[in-house]
Amino acid sequence: MWMAALIALAGDIEPNPGPYNKTKTRLPSKYICPVCSSTLNFRSQPSVKCHHPSHTTLHNKYIHLNPCALPKPTSGYPTTWTCSIHNASTHPSLPTPPSLPITQPHTSPPLSTPSLVPKHQLTHPPSKPKHNPPKPTTSHKQASNNIPQTPSTTTQKSATSKNLTKLNILQCNTNSIRNKIAELSELAINNKIAIMTIQETKLTKNHKSPVIPGYTTLRQDRDRDKGGGLITFVRHDLVFTELQPPKLITKSNIELQIIKIHLSPKKPLHIANIYIPPRNSNTQISTDDQETTNCFNYLLSLNNLIITGDINAHSEVWFSPNTDHRGSHILDLIQSSDQIILNLDTPTRVPSNPSQQPTSPDITTISSNLAALTTWRTTTNLASDHLPIITTINTKTSTIPQTNRCYKLPIIVKPTGQISPQQ
Repeated sequence: MWMAALIALAGDIEPNPGPYNKTKTRLPSKYICPVCSSTLNFRSQPSVKCHHPSHTTLHNKYIHLNPCALPKPTSGYPTTWTCSIHNASTHPSLPTPPSLPITQPHTSPPLSTPSLVPKHQLTHPPSKPKHNPPKPTTSHKQASNNIPQTPSTTTQKSATSKNLTKLNILQCNTNSIRNKIAELSELAINNKIAIMTIQETKLTKNHKSPVIPGYTTLRQDRDRDKGGGLITFVRHDLVFTELQPPKLITKSNIELQIIKIHLSPKKPLHIANIYIPPRNSNTQISTDDQETTNCFNYLLSLNNLIITGDINAHSEVWFSPNTDHRGSHILDLIQSSDQIILNLDTPTRVPSNPSQQPTSPDITTISSNLAALTTWRTTTNLASDHLPIITTINTKTSTIPQTNRCYKLPIIVKPTGQISPQQ
């Protein structure tokens, strides 16, 4: 008996050979999704059965639930459901997903159920917005291009769940965002980015707000010229509130966005997106110091804070080749707080001119209680002289379940705490 068990473990005997067809021959061990023509792994990939009579064997009856069987019919997947190959009017053409590797052998699926994975284990992909969506409890601001908001006391509720254990934040000075949307989208997908903080977007009021599918766009343009500008992209499943900096911070010299990510009902994470342009020759050093002090004193008063941005300040502490006055001043402010500088020994800006020296004008800091849970790295997949920076925080985060997300009536929280639906 023990010898038979050892042989089975060695892989010489299949422990569950599955059904046989009428000719008593073994059915194929690999199941191929007919939509994307890639192998289907039943243990790790939810699937549904296509009931079209053209399927003569089991090996091509089952379809990847995501994305090959999308969009999901409003009435679910009935016993008469057919895939997009046989029902083009119901299932529009979908992009071919990449082939997925087989991680382990699988058993043959039961013939009586349309899905081979228990219903409670299925992770449903994003669905189309509904006409009467459920209502969320917390703030979730949708992109708005200077659209006035009307105060209201209307509230909406939705369930949240802690199903995100890593929060990936990407920051980068794009030196104009208009021709880099596709690159940013690819970066976001490949690195599972939750929040993107972008500096020097160089947009004006005549430009449309950039759109990255699956993200909310929070935009702040510079009024006086075509330079500068900030955008913060927040993935749709995150619960967040946008904060307004105090008027003490001069917007003409310091550009700042702050969002509060609700990790849990009692544990928010503040993320600052900051751009400080190089000091103007007409600006006195004392004035620059005072404005920088006002900005950082406010930021450093926030709990669970991560600062991301281009501050155009240099210090050997964050691995610039030299230290300038602004860098020395900001370093004093940071060292007197509980913030930890995350920069590693790598430049964040590589000039296109090879005769110029790489520097680190971009900085990332985080509250000391989160530093041990955080990793920091740069990447090169963007056409900018500044390198994109990816910071990963290993912490549980509340997200909005797909079935409870609100697309039609996003909630906007005013600085006073008053809630109003977007008009």
